[in-house]
Amino acid sequence: MDSKSRKRTTEIANLLAIAVVLEFVSNVILPSFKLGGGVSLASCVPILLISYRYGLKYGVYSGLIFGFCQILLEQDTISKFFDGGYFTSSGMGWLWILLNFFVAQAAVGLGGILRKSTQSRKRKFMLGSLIALGIRYGVHVLSYWLCFGRLAKWYFKRCDITTITLDSVSWIPDGLLPLAFSLFYNCLYMLPEIALAMIATWILSNNRKIVTRVKTH
Repeated sequence: MDSKSRKRTTEIANLLAIAVVLEFVSNVILPSFKLGGGVSLASCVPILLISYRYGLKYGVYSGLIFGFCQILLEQDTISKFFDGGYFTSSGMGWLWILLNFFVAQAAVGLGGILRKSTQSRKRKFMLGSLIALGIRYGVHVLSYWLCFGRLAKWYFKRCDITTITLDSVSWIPDGLLPLAFSLFYNCLYMLPEIALAMIATWILSNNRKIVTRVKTH
């Protein structure tokens, strides 16, 4: 392994460690939601930075590793759904894990999608990060729609947001209620998450040394 590869590996490992620490601290000090998920302290930003500095391949791989670390950190929540018998149909629990952790976090690794464009450094990093987090949100919506959609009426009856009740969403056709639930539920933590990430990427993008695209070939 040459010095360039060692430097890349070390930097990616350090950024992944920062992401895991941020996720761990978030799980300790911030409340999690009833069906999983919650706002983190911008733990996605190190993955976005890896992708922008070193490219999509390293970003996606790092996202997958981070997704596995998330499973370890949230094993109590995951066990609750399996041990409680919620995932009675074969494959649904594993589908939720696949989408909600691996695919969603791999999507964060697309943060460097604009790294080779001719736009400004700040615009490339921030817009690419926004696109990646938007895709992540879409994956979360899909996972909860497929795996938790049948809880839509139950959720709106016991919603944490007091202004949202089952009566207030009665205008939504029953067939679309699971999708509406998933859009709403994931929005509760993804909007603050995206806002925090955008603030962090804006701050980082002002430092040329930190946000500098590294040639990998």
